[in-house]
Amino acid sequence: MENGLILKRVDILKPLLDADVIINLPKMKTHTLTFLSGAVKNMYGAVPGMEKTRYHSRFRDVHDFSKALLDVWNATKPELTLMDAIVSLEGDGPAMRGIPRRTEIVLGSTDSLSMDFAICKLI
Repeated sequence: MENGLILKRVDILKPLLDADVIINLPKMKTHTLTFLSGAVKNMYGAVPGMEKTRYHSRFRDVHDFSKALLDVWNATKPELTLMDAIVSLEGDGPAMRGIPRRTEIVLGSTDSLSMDFAICKLI
């Protein structure tokens, strides 16, 4: 990646590389490390299994890990993001310590970063 914030190379699952369109379907929730698990972080699922583990080991600082998340998101660039926030998760999540909250919202955007900014205002 020429313009990576922290990653020089990003491995993405082949089906996503072959896709004509990527639609991102995150769930609104808080996260212990990154504070928010939204549209950008959801694209971390595009990284093959063991590579995710390596990123977690390599980028333990929240700022570095967040830069890696942005690099993954930038490598995938979903064309549409639809977020399920009907029941969101707040608190020290997403493990079992999170608390479900009825927010009764569904969001849609062609700009994942703007969506994450908007849900920061909601949480």
